[in-house]
Amino acid sequence: MTESNGRELCKSIAQYLGDRWMTWVDQPLGSVWRSCPRADVLAITKSYSPVVIRVYEVKISRGDFQRDVFGGKYKSYLPFCNYLIFATPAGLIKKDEVPEGCGLISHGEKGWRTVKSPNKRDIVISQDFMLCLLMKGYQDNFARYRDLENKRLVKNWEYGGLADAAREFGIKLSYDIVHSEEYLERAVKLKEQIESLAGQKFQDISSAFSWLNREVSNLLGKHKYGGEAAEVLEVALDLYDGRNWNITHKLREIAERLESKTG
Repeated sequence: MTESNGRELCKSIAQYLGDRWMTWVDQPLGSVWRSCPRADVLAITKSYSPVVIRVYEVKISRGDFQRDVFGGKYKSYLPFCNYLIFATPAGLIKKDEVPEGCGLISHGEKGWRTVKSPNKRDIVISQDFMLCLLMKGYQDNFARYRDLENKRLVKNWEYGGLADAAREFGIKLSYDIVHSEEYLERAVKLKEQIESLAGQKFQDISSAFSWLNREVSNLLGKHKYGGEAAEVLEVALDLYDGRNWNITHKLREIAERLESKTG
């Protein structure tokens, strides 16, 4: 297999994890100012608590896998993830060849399959590591935004009139109209669940979410770095969703507060 096959497997893992995970491809671990290991794919749950980090190490040949395992390279990833998982084409590696505590997934005709589940490890997320994730995420997001903007400009030059616009947006509009009742029912159920959790009634779904957000913030505030960790994840989610304004200012504020606490 070639290097391009490895890149394709990395992209495939990110797609396989779906919307439940934030993913970084070819992600540096540790400080960006000194040499550090790089994860082929790093994934973080979209959750304030508990935060779970996975590192996927892609191997496209037995020789590559054996050099990593026998040379102990894989151990350099362990301080940065709760789970370390090898990802290979189907049949390349047997599960009893995988180092203790690590997992294995394989890619075949039907997609990704778990061959061996990894054991969870407790880790401490450092300030350098969080900043690394944000910087790489920002760079990747900016590159995607630039590509999309270029495509949008080209598309505008190729605009075919109101008929094309009606076909493009009419389908989505009709779908939303047809499913509007379903959306409302979901919103009502979600509001009822939050009310049950809170033991009180809310005027609307927005008020219910505001209460939930305050409770989560209060819980995180009881931990020394909880508030900063929550803000970092919030910024990461903004980047993932394409909201990249004022990011530099936010990161600077978070970094200054972390430095004052670590003293």
